[in-house]
Amino acid sequence: MLDIFEMMEGIKRRRPFIYQIANFVSANDCANAVLALSGTTVMSQAPEELEEILIHADSLVLNLGIPSVDKIKIIIKAGIIANKLGIPVVLDPVGCGSTMFRKQAVEKILQMVRVSVIRGNFSEILFLSNRQTDFTGVDSGATDNQDVFIKTKKTAQRFHCVVVATGEKDIITDGKRTYICSNGCPEMSALTGTGCICSALIGTFISDKSDTLLESTAGAVAFMGISGECAWEENMDAGYGHFHMGLFDWFSKMRKEVILERSRLYEVI
Repeated sequence: MLDIFEMMEGIKRRRPFIYQIANFVSANDCANAVLALSGTTVMSQAPEELEEILIHADSLVLNLGIPSVDKIKIIIKAGIIANKLGIPVVLDPVGCGSTMFRKQAVEKILQMVRVSVIRGNFSEILFLSNRQTDFTGVDSGATDNQDVFIKTKKTAQRFHCVVVATGEKDIITDGKRTYICSNGCPEMSALTGTGCICSALIGTFISDKSDTLLESTAGAVAFMGISGECAWEENMDAGYGHFHMGLFDWFSKMRKEVILERSRLYEVI
């Protein structure tokens, strides 16, 4: 079993600096997720200061979010600088199969930036695999888990990175080795931006730049799912507003025994 709690303790010791080019719909939550783990973050999108800030960063999280021509240029510029500096890059290709603009944007980003991790929902990952989906929205999911499993591995092999497909069961793979995570609860999909938050957590967990990229990513995904389970159980009677707040409570107060009891993360042999 991966020592997710030790990963958390490592984050607290390092206090990593995460540079995020965020989705403004979820920017506040993504910032608070990093802070809850004792990291720090900046979300500037000014091209004039990208390099000056990135030189101090421990990881870069790129969220396509609500795209524009200018934002895509900034994402690519930041990614290229991060590559030169050896900073790990997380890409969240929000809605990448839904419009031609998003399709072309993601393809250009992946042509010009070497990413460490791609995290998307099933439909987004299927698009990156074969560029064809029956996509209906940024939160859409696929129903054929075996197809998703195969194509997630294919996507990791294509882009030479770790790929995370989040859904009822999360798939985390580098194209050779694969983890499956069954943590989480259906109610998490009722909160806007939980996928974006997961990408921010991945950026935080991989910020030590170690050679255990797959394990660190899998640990982040499991941590997100366990936190969601605990928050819902505590707040289901109070409603989604309290559930939302409870999620961040658990980011900050997660205990080792809770992880050991609840973790449903396993490697596929």
